[in-house]
Amino acid sequence: MARRRRRPRRAPARAAAGIAHRPLLLIVAGGVALLFTTDAVHGDVWAYLWPIAVIAAGIMVLGHRRGAGALPAGVARDDTIVATGIFGGPSVASSSQRFHSASLTAIFGGVTLDLRHATPAPDGATITATAAFGGIDILVPRGWRITTSSTPLFAGVEDKTEAAGELGQDAPRLHVDALALFGGIAIKHDKH
Repeated sequence: MARRRRRPRRAPARAAAGIAHRPLLLIVAGGVALLFTTDAVHGDVWAYLWPIAVIAAGIMVLGHRRGAGALPAGVARDDTIVATGIFGGPSVASSSQRFHSASLTAIFGGVTLDLRHATPAPDGATITATAAFGGIDILVPRGWRITTSSTPLFAGVEDKTEAAGELGQDAPRLHVDALALFGGIAIKHDKH
């Protein structure tokens, strides 16, 4: 009987796209700071920054929406979540036993994702979280292995979870790819 070769796991295209725009954001922020510090642009800084922030937030929302319909092979619609909060915010929960991914966006609002009754897919789960002038709370049960990659810009990204001793190799895995602009993203066990 021939053994089936297992293909190496590839990073989701959406996560890779989120990582690709981060250097661009830093370049734009540095360029704006340079323009003001060299007096190339005169006037009130906020008169320029608010429109830039709103435009950037709109581009991020459009970027998240672009890939929202395509699911990887073998992933059910119930195993993924897309939640957006603009000047308000949803509180969503999943009890999926093969949770695959989530895309969370909060702009001038907040989003809460409750995964305390879910189980990640065997190869782990990924959350892409973007907060601009808002906040995102991700609630997870104890015993999950949490990894993060983040870009906070005048913001914070915190992993407030506590590891219950040494986690085994078979512990459920969750990776959070976070971008926070003037907001905050927290991964924790309880709502408070």
